[in-house]
Formats: sequence, structure tokens, C-alpha cells
Amino acid sequence: MVEAAIRHGANEYTILKWNATIEAKDYFEQKMKETLKMSLLRVMEILFKSIGLKFR
Repeated sequence: MVEAAIRHGANEYTILKWNATIEAKDYFEQKMKETLKMSLLRVMEILFKSIGLKFR
């Protein structure tokens, strides 16, 4: 996010958007009881297995 702000500039809503994004991430991680990263890694592992490939 910071890199995009550096490249494209920021405005008065940038920090508000970043905070909303972080709050949404925290909300879903709390509901899932795991991080989004771990959840997505499990999804990728399942998808790879479903087509006969090894993940990692």
C-alpha cells in the first residue's frame, strides 16, 4: 500500500482506506481463527492436490 501511495500519491482518504483494510483483515482473521496468509496457503495446497500437483 505504501509503495502505491508513493507512486500515485495520497489524499485525505488514504489513511482512512488503509485503516479500513486493516480492520477488515483483522475481523476476518478473528472469525477464521487463523491468518489470511495461512488460510490462502491451505486453499492453494488443496487446489494443487486436486489437479495432482505437489504444493511446497
